[in-house]
Amino acid sequence: MNSPLSCAGRVLLFACAAALAGCNTAPGESDISPFVKDVFACNQMTVDQVKKTDGIPGKDGHYGIEYSFHVSFKGGAEGTQKLMEEFASTFKSRNVKNDPFEGCNFAVLKDWYDYTDVKRLSDPQYPAPIGVNVVGTAQMLKSEGGWRLLGDLNIQNAEFVEAPDSARAYVVVPKPVVAPDMPPANAVMPPPSGLASPAATPDDH
Repeated sequence: MNSPLSCAGRVLLFACAAALAGCNTAPGESDISPFVKDVFACNQMTVDQVKKTDGIPGKDGHYGIEYSFHVSFKGGAEGTQKLMEEFASTFKSRNVKNDPFEGCNFAVLKDWYDYTDVKRLSDPQYPAPIGVNVVGTAQMLKSEGGWRLLGDLNIQNAEFVEAPDSARAYVVVPKPVVAPDMPPANAVMPPPSGLASPAATPDDH
C-alpha cells in the first residue's frame, strides 16, 4: 500500500525536520551553565539563575553569546557577615595553609571585600552584600561532543545585592584604638632617675 503522502508532502516534511534540527545549532543556557558554575561556584558561593540573554552566530561553528547569572554567598544575611570577617582576616594575613576560600573566584571575593570596605568608611556598620548579579559574554564552538568554551568568560557588569537592614545586627564593628594618656604639650618632664635637675645645687667637696 502506497503512503498517502505525496512527493511534495515528503519534501515539505523533510524541510520541516531540517528546520527543527537547525534550531539546536545555537548554544543555550544548559550549554553555558556548566562553565559558569565551574568558574564561580565554590564551597562559599552558589551560582543560580544562569540565563542566555543574547547570541550572535559566527563562522565555522563559532557562536558569541551574552549571559547572566546570580552569585549568592552562603549562610544568608547572618552567614554573609561572618564570611566577610573571615575573608578579611584571611586576606590580610595571607593565610593560605587552611584557606576556607580555596577554589573560590578571588576576583569576585576581592571586589566584594573592597566594595564593603569603602562603604564602611562612612558607615562602620554597613552589612556586606549578600550576592552579586553578573552579566558577561563568551565565545563558544560547536563540536561533535557539544558546545565548548573558547577562551575565558568575560564579565561585562556586576551589581551587588544589598543585604537587608536587619543584617546590621551581625556586623562586627572594630573597637576604636584608645591612645595612652599623654602629658600636656607644655608639661615639664622630670629628669631621668639618677640625674640632677637643672636647678639642683652641686654638693660642696
